[in-house]
Amino acid sequence: MKTVYKLRDYQQRVIDQLWHWFGENKTGHPLMGLPTGSGKSLIVAEICRLAMEFGDQRILIIVPSKELCEQNYEKLLNMIDDPATSDEE
Repeated sequence: MKTVYKLRDYQQRVIDQLWHWFGENKTGHPLMGLPTGSGKSLIVAEICRLAMEFGDQRILIIVPSKELCEQNYEKLLNMIDDPATSDEE
């Protein structure tokens, strides 16, 4: 069963600011700096979910440890509605 996550206000603001940056800048690479415990995995999962709404997308997430990779994977599975990963039959 999927866990339903609700973004906190500051997490949604970060995502809104990122989309605003993309709207204002045609080139470049935005960088978001967030402190420990701010929900970066959840923010990344939501950004990926939104990006996938634009169609066929390739997304690369790089993290420095296996534990963070697993954490991001878990959040992605819970945020993205993918029939291939659904528990329902």
